[in-house]
Amino acid sequence: MLCLKNILLPVALCILLFACKNDNKSASFYYWKTNFRLSAQEKQVLKDVNTKDLYIRFFDVDKKNDAIVPLGTINNLEDVPDSINIVPTVFITNRTFVDISKEEIGRLAKNVSSKINVLAANANIIFNEFQIDCDWSEKTKKTYFEFLSNIQQEMPGKTVSVTIRLHQVKYPLRSGIPPVKNGVLMFYNMGKLNNTEEKNSIYNTADAEKYVSYIKKYPLRLDYALPVFSWQLHKRNNKLLGLVSKNELPDTNNAELLLKQKPGVFKIKSPFLHKGRYYMENDELQTEYIGETELTNAAQLLAGSIDKTKYHKIIFFDLDSSNFKHINHETIKKILDVLN
Repeated sequence: MLCLKNILLPVALCILLFACKNDNKSASFYYWKTNFRLSAQEKQVLKDVNTKDLYIRFFDVDKKNDAIVPLGTINNLEDVPDSINIVPTVFITNRTFVDISKEEIGRLAKNVSSKINVLAANANIIFNEFQIDCDWSEKTKKTYFEFLSNIQQEMPGKTVSVTIRLHQVKYPLRSGIPPVKNGVLMFYNMGKLNNTEEKNSIYNTADAEKYVSYIKKYPLRLDYALPVFSWQLHKRNNKLLGLVSKNELPDTNNAELLLKQKPGVFKIKSPFLHKGRYYMENDELQTEYIGETELTNAAQLLAGSIDKTKYHKIIFFDLDSSNFKHINHETIKKILDVLN
């Protein structure tokens, strides 16, 4: 006769493992607007993909006229849902850490931590982790890493995580390793922006394959960020002038200024200035976005570098109804299956 204990124990272990595996299948998102307001569609997506963590950009930090200042502080944080864990996120430009003194680093750490705490407290947000987003360079790694150490001291009991770019993973000796425990690998923005023949500068397989073999060797524990966003390439005489985000984009429905040549491609009819960017006659705006095919390809390539037995978060950039024209919640679920 079989012992009941011998039967129940494996069953219990299977149930536990199954529960842990499914618990990991939760999509996190970055929220990158200056006004926090969730649309009905965005709320539904959060529910459909079992979102537990929302990385909200609280503000940016940049150097203007030799002064380090906060920019784009978010509004309406009191509308953040109580059911989701919030990770305050601050984007800091690399030039902020160029020619910065030790005293300025300490002051910056105090100011950033204080502003995070005030914004969170005013909105009754309790958080355990905050994130610093900076594409540091070999020139700024020393001052940036010192800032990270300082801000960790300013926020005792909180976990600081940082964003990691693919080139920083490939060249850790040159780039340095941030003095933190957790990083988020940004598995996008790998194309050559000055190459007008590039199929997609947000994600393309050829460039991604150059980096994946280095991911497992990286010494920090990593979560992984994937793109679901779009942007516009601003071109003049077939040369790239820059990227135009959705927050900076002129009204593409204005037929007096822009001529739609084909889906996602617009030609400037009359010169105009919009949000600090000058558009000349015959300039071109070309849409780049990530669809299901590209996102699935990215996930499949990345999956080979992830230890699926260890807990990790999959974070999508970014939560915006406009992005769900090309990616829906069912696609996101499929991506979670691939990466967990």
